[in-house]
Amino acid sequence: MLDSRASSGDGPAPIDRPSANATRRVPLVLLALFALVALAIGFAVGTGPELSSTQLFLGAGVVGGVAFALVAVNRFWWLILVLFAVRASLDALKPAEGGGGGLEAGTIVGVVFLVTASVWLFVQWRSDQLAPISVAGTSFLALGAAYLLSTPGAVAPFASVQSAMKVVAVAVMYVVLEQIFVRAPERIVSLLAATLASLIVPAIVALSQVGRSPDQETVPGLVDISRLQGTFVHPNMFAAYLVVVGLLAFALVPHLPRWRSLLIVVIILVVPLLIMTYARGAWIGFYVGLLFIGLAQSRVLLIGIFTATIVIALAVPSVTDRLSDLDIAKSGHAPKTDQPRQIDANSAEWRVDYWREVLPMFEDSPVTGIGTDMIRRSTPEHAPAHSAFIDTIVETGVAGALTLLAVAISVLLGIRRAGRRLRDGPARGLVVGAGAIGLALLVQFFSESLMTQPAILWYAVGPIAWAVAAGRAPAPAVGGDRGAARRSGESADPGAVEPADAFAAVV
Repeated sequence: MLDSRASSGDGPAPIDRPSANATRRVPLVLLALFALVALAIGFAVGTGPELSSTQLFLGAGVVGGVAFALVAVNRFWWLILVLFAVRASLDALKPAEGGGGGLEAGTIVGVVFLVTASVWLFVQWRSDQLAPISVAGTSFLALGAAYLLSTPGAVAPFASVQSAMKVVAVAVMYVVLEQIFVRAPERIVSLLAATLASLIVPAIVALSQVGRSPDQETVPGLVDISRLQGTFVHPNMFAAYLVVVGLLAFALVPHLPRWRSLLIVVIILVVPLLIMTYARGAWIGFYVGLLFIGLAQSRVLLIGIFTATIVIALAVPSVTDRLSDLDIAKSGHAPKTDQPRQIDANSAEWRVDYWREVLPMFEDSPVTGIGTDMIRRSTPEHAPAHSAFIDTIVETGVAGALTLLAVAISVLLGIRRAGRRLRDGPARGLVVGAGAIGLALLVQFFSESLMTQPAILWYAVGPIAWAVAAGRAPAPAVGGDRGAARRSGESADPGAVEPADAFAAVV
């Protein structure tokens, strides 16, 4: 497959066969192999009518994805925008418990994306348009590989593969976005628009839930605090999504005059909805992210944060009541107060006790873990660890823990590098937003199982991928020397532009 520039004389013809750059593409090859092996394992272990039904849906999804890929690969960016616009609403289509074992809508969408993305990446490789994968991208792929490697030893391998593929989908999304932003950084604008648009349906559904508590059990003698969950399966997941969208809006609102009204509307929606999720981990993560934004670019925001904290504490007593639940024991008995309240079963003390129960499982398979999503299937509580770190350590072993650490460090360094290059303007706001989102996620990782939540992580890796790509300092190749650009780790596209200039020109 030839590059169009080869025939137009705008640049040298690409190399048609792998060269010394092939070693840089090893992670992609390994990812494809792990995906094929994981699917083979899933089909091989299938027994029983429910699992056969699941396999049928998976096979139909893969075939449909391949067919869709043939159409979408030439409009791949539009596919990504559609996925970002609708992904936050798809968990509402999750089948009811005991509904026959069919795949979730989000899982089917993930399969379609993985197939299409694989075709797109292959086309980029064959046309010599694949830029060197960053350390962060390689770390993401290694994390996906570690999750897949844990699945053969799982007590339910097919279910474990299905869950691990969610992590792979996040890793591939990061790599794809980074590849796109290295060459076309201005495309972040349309991705931001799709991200903000994704809030419409979850916000409408959440507002309709005000005054009632869907799928929540009320503890006898206590009052239901009506936690909102929007289109997500749990209020904590909805809160984590709101944190990402909200921090992005706060970081960008000083820099985008044309978008200011829209961003203010987003902030006005996100803050009260986040409060009414009563998700303490998300509250803390959001607070840390706002503090980071304030320190990085706006002292006025810091004053607003402290003022809002006092106002909310005085005007919304249910918030302080919710935070005081940290002292509630696992038995669910609340300290004596004048106002009874609903107690969340997943209190802080319950989490600590559950971690003590779960952590010894690490000894069963310390290298590759007991298998993705197997904590939930191995305990009487039938619940994940409620900590992304403990989930990773126990379910993927040392391999997963080390790769997760590599992801955190490489992303942090990439965002820091971008922050040093981009000192002002919209690009600066986007980098600050990416840093705030990264910090907020790390905080929530301590108390929430977010690793297998692509509906949240896709929105987070968008600005993070842009910031890391910007930190790689892509520059036009002088004299059409594509090889020199590749060897220096910069963009191989002779038409590459500075990320800050591209972003500012569009907005």
